[in-house]
Amino acid sequence: MELGEILTRNPAARPGLTSPLPGAPSAFLVSSRRIDSLDGLRALAVTLVVIHHALHPHIFGGFIGVDIFFVLSGYLITSIIRRQILTGNFKLLTFYWNRSLRLYPALILVVMICLPVGLFFERDRAASSQLWDAAIALAYVTNIVQYLTGVYRGLWSHAWSLSMEEQFYLLWPALLILLVRLRASRCLSLWLLAALFGISIGFYSLDFSAGLLAFSPLSRMQGLVAGSLLAIALESKPVQGFALDRRKFLLGAGFVLLLIALVIGSFRHAWWPVPVATLGAFVLLMGLLADTYEFGFVSRIFTWRPAMYIGSISYGIYLWHFPLQHFAYLLPGRSLVWLPIMTILSIGLAAASHRWIEIPMLRLRIKRS
Repeated sequence: MELGEILTRNPAARPGLTSPLPGAPSAFLVSSRRIDSLDGLRALAVTLVVIHHALHPHIFGGFIGVDIFFVLSGYLITSIIRRQILTGNFKLLTFYWNRSLRLYPALILVVMICLPVGLFFERDRAASSQLWDAAIALAYVTNIVQYLTGVYRGLWSHAWSLSMEEQFYLLWPALLILLVRLRASRCLSLWLLAALFGISIGFYSLDFSAGLLAFSPLSRMQGLVAGSLLAIALESKPVQGFALDRRKFLLGAGFVLLLIALVIGSFRHAWWPVPVATLGAFVLLMGLLADTYEFGFVSRIFTWRPAMYIGSISYGIYLWHFPLQHFAYLLPGRSLVWLPIMTILSIGLAAASHRWIEIPMLRLRIKRS
């Protein structure tokens, strides 16, 4: 799951008004300015996911963090693609190349380090099976394999969301190009996305009711579709001019919907917390976009520097935390001692990966764009 694109930062610049480098994603592309609060939103999402996995096998609805990531990813990537297509600067192969540079190096590093550790600690499990799990994670098909087999893929079970994103972006840019070349109206594009959103919810409810691992592309694309819908909807009607009461309503409603999904997902095994969380993330994201220049209370929470930093390294945290938490249960002693240690270690490794792996790759991507 793109746990989100790295947004380049100028620490000396005024918060929220940083102009992105050429080729770097901007959090609000209508104005070509990034929004710091979206890093805070990433921090919320990855925190929910990390807590969710740490509390396993106890039920906690933190899985909705993935849906927050999906909505944010759909919004950002679709905004970039649409702007480049409409200005004649989009190249499909360049897009795929750039995403490979963005995502693969950190993933390969995690596999190279965690796979040998897993082979050592899980000697009772066939090495071929562990190698296979790592291979399907690197091939971005974990979600499909888990869906078809009904079996989680060990250290790399969490890679299903990364796979979901890459499969969506394998086809979505081509469809956007087709819609532009066919001179399809923005309204038609929105109706198409609305239909895909409804279809995805339908498939998810059917898969869930059938007791399947609901990780198929059709059942889990709803968050990415919702984010894409928001990106296209805001092209002609930016939310920055919303009145203060409307901005407060969006922020409050988004929080309430996410809280409902979190609580229900923590106490009841049901399918609908996922679409409710998707809707909540959609509304909250709209509110954050509208509150860009006001820096109200909610925006100040999301622009708190520690939260923004966690958000900026959220991709690495997502990659590292799951295998390290898995190792916590295999180490001698109480897992309650090792879990916080491994969680903190995952943040440190994510920070190192962000600085020495991801940022250099981002610079390389810009040079080749």
